[in-house]
Amino acid sequence: MAADNVITIGASPALEDVEAAGLQSHDLRPDVPIVLLLARDTRSNFFAETAIAQLIASLASKGSRLLVRDNYQHWSDPHPTRFLDTLDGLSAVTYCMSLPSGRAEGARRFRTTNRLENVRNEPAPENLAESACTHILQTALLERTGPMRTYVAIDPDYSIPKEFAIRADRLALFEGEVRDIFREFGIEQGVQSQTRDLLYATIFEIFMNTLEHGRRVDDRIVLPGVRYLRFAHHIGVSAMSLADRAPNFPELQSYLRSRWTRGVRRFLEISVGDGGLGILTHFSQTRHIVEELPNSGNVDRLNRILTEGLSSKTIRGGGRGLPTALRALRDLRAFVSLRTDDVWLCRDFSIDGTADDTADSIRLRPLESSRQIVRFEGTRFNILLDFGHN
Repeated sequence: MAADNVITIGASPALEDVEAAGLQSHDLRPDVPIVLLLARDTRSNFFAETAIAQLIASLASKGSRLLVRDNYQHWSDPHPTRFLDTLDGLSAVTYCMSLPSGRAEGARRFRTTNRLENVRNEPAPENLAESACTHILQTALLERTGPMRTYVAIDPDYSIPKEFAIRADRLALFEGEVRDIFREFGIEQGVQSQTRDLLYATIFEIFMNTLEHGRRVDDRIVLPGVRYLRFAHHIGVSAMSLADRAPNFPELQSYLRSRWTRGVRRFLEISVGDGGLGILTHFSQTRHIVEELPNSGNVDRLNRILTEGLSSKTIRGGGRGLPTALRALRDLRAFVSLRTDDVWLCRDFSIDGTADDTADSIRLRPLESSRQIVRFEGTRFNILLDFGHN
């Protein structure tokens, strides 16, 4: 296979490396197989693992055969844990293997020519996919220790994480799960209850948006793929130590440095994503939205969807969720990054957030970079909040 068909995201990749991989794949012919070489360490830099999950979904949608190649020498039983308890590993299994259906005994879905293999080009054993689905049926929580907690849904059969689907009052159950995570991370104490309630409702709204819109082509068709909600606790002893984990992302580096004072600093990352069509592509299939949006560029079109309450639903009151969520993030002085379609927006609400009720107060801005932003499937919200000192 020609060398230029192999995409390497590198060891300890940053967002820039994932974007470069997407750009490289953009120029390949659709009839040429793509080989993606996974990195072993995907957690050193901010938001990198969630970006890799979005990259895998994007490559799987191109029409080319996708070979995701991991650097394990041998497949063994028990399987390498990364495919059952990391977001990029589970995404590789989901998009490259035929997963058992949760609805019919013995049925399969994701019938695909894609393949997950090790460095010796040996395909992953079929029971790896079965183990992944068994895991999701038992718990949707990937990481149970350490600084990360990730809940996953695999559409269409496992569309609600088990931890959020037990009660009718899903928001109350959701709040309980998140409260436990905050307690484990040691950030619940000292945070005002009003702030916590605002944050719970905001995260819930964004995650439910992936359920109602992100996984759908229309009201009838649900795309197979991975959706997730991730919490990560970051601790730094200096502004530089954390800013170094956001290379070539000056807006995020500026946020981290501007929030610094003496002492150990604690930040909470909240990431929500899906592997669907992308916000703009999804809305472009809705006639009443297309008629409302001017042909003024994708940045402006996306911001109108985000800030003006436009909805692909025709029912009254639809579309208010994202503007409400962005206003809450503004009030929480968060840093927000949004990657969808061929747009990458961000905003540091800690330095320029205003309390007025205008659309401009929550409008996101394109990165100040000359980099080419190619189309990615799905949508990825990355949020960073400052929770102060130990």
